[in-house]
Amino acid sequence: LVALGVAAQAMGTVALRKQRPILTSWHYIPLAYGVVGLGLVHGGSFTAMAGVSSLVVGLVTLAIGQRKPELRLFAYGGLGLLSLGVYELVIHRMLQASGGEPGDGLTILALVGVAIAMLYLLCRRWIQRHSRLTEPEINTTSLLHWLLALTLATLAMVNGQSQVGTALWLGVTSLLSLYGWLRGNHQWFPTSGPVPNKIPLSIEHHSYHQWTWSGLIITTVAIPYGVGQLFPNFTLLRHWGPLLACGLSLAIHRMPWQRWGWPLRPWQRMALGWPILALMLGLATLKTQSLLLVGAFYATMAQQCRAVRLSYVSLGLLNWALLRYLVAQQWLTPLWLSTMVGMSALYILEIDPHWQGSTARNQRHLLRSFATLLVGLTAIFQAETNAQILMMGLSLLMSFGFIGLGLGRQVRAYLYTGTLTFILQILRTIMIFTNTDGRLLWAVGIVLGIALIWVAATFESRRTQIRSLWNQWSVMLDTWD
Repeated sequence: LVALGVAAQAMGTVALRKQRPILTSWHYIPLAYGVVGLGLVHGGSFTAMAGVSSLVVGLVTLAIGQRKPELRLFAYGGLGLLSLGVYELVIHRMLQASGGEPGDGLTILALVGVAIAMLYLLCRRWIQRHSRLTEPEINTTSLLHWLLALTLATLAMVNGQSQVGTALWLGVTSLLSLYGWLRGNHQWFPTSGPVPNKIPLSIEHHSYHQWTWSGLIITTVAIPYGVGQLFPNFTLLRHWGPLLACGLSLAIHRMPWQRWGWPLRPWQRMALGWPILALMLGLATLKTQSLLLVGAFYATMAQQCRAVRLSYVSLGLLNWALLRYLVAQQWLTPLWLSTMVGMSALYILEIDPHWQGSTARNQRHLLRSFATLLVGLTAIFQAETNAQILMMGLSLLMSFGFIGLGLGRQVRAYLYTGTLTFILQILRTIMIFTNTDGRLLWAVGIVLGIALIWVAATFESRRTQIRSLWNQWSVMLDTWD
């Protein structure tokens, strides 16, 4: 029956080429033979003849779809039957083989899908000429095969693969990524005008970004998985993975992607995430040096890209490295923790654009006060637990540091909290000494009484001058940050 369909299609084609009129039924007779033949072949046991029949009937259907514009929908069926025939031949060959893992079979089917998608992509002009389909319709058909291949490749990851299957899977994902990059290149799919790098984007331009992102995401997932499967004990790569990721990211940022036809943003944004991903993948064998290296990389990129918030990653990695070192040396104390939190908060308040300007002045003052007060009060608290004399001295030094910083930079929060912690530490020191020796209590009381009498007398005699000086200080402090 399939042969009869081919013969009927051939006679119709010959008649059309000789410009002889033919009945409308001659367009459908080959299809009827083909459908019945396919039903009979697929109704029995699954053999290679099923795939061959699908290929032949697909060619017949595609040829009929070329005859008239109103028959062009048959071209879809012809292309679908051609794809079905290829899959059937591959599946039949797989059923004859033995061994391997379930994921290997899915990988082979994914290879078929991406190969068909690439064929549509690279030969779209030729297919358009022989199928009466428009280029967008061919691109859509190609996209469906690509999505099917991507789904099969994803399922292969979770169904187990052999070493050979993993190597083949890496090849499949490379083709999937290549497909995305080709679709994301406006030199392959030109539109009117250059591709903008800033939103808002038109639908066509946005598709370039989406396809470039898809290729990069597939590569980012595939390489760590594939290398981890092929070389599970290769610890050197895990140790030096962050360094390689930093070097690759720097190279990506310096390449002329726009001149080569790709949008710039996806490459640079994805490359910025690779060092962090490398750290996460090597978390079990992570070294402090890697944290510092990646932190330095993000600090450099924050300066080059003029993106101050990118330096927050460096700040987090620096705190992480410091925390690991303190834990390893058994030096971790509440003061270290409060200092890391407080200094990090102050750094963000100093450079983040959101906290700059007059509108955020009060909020900025409150947050600075909380951050510095956290450090100062923790130092006072820790002075009660261990190394009392040393911690008291350190607390006083920190208070003097905040006071000096407040005066030097004209920041109220530093001056207020530095002064407050200094007074609290002095009072606490006096309480400790008076508790150890009762005679000191009388001496301190006498000194404080004399000091209060002197202050009261001075204020009474120089009330006008003190009030004027106080008003000057109030006006000056109102102008400080």
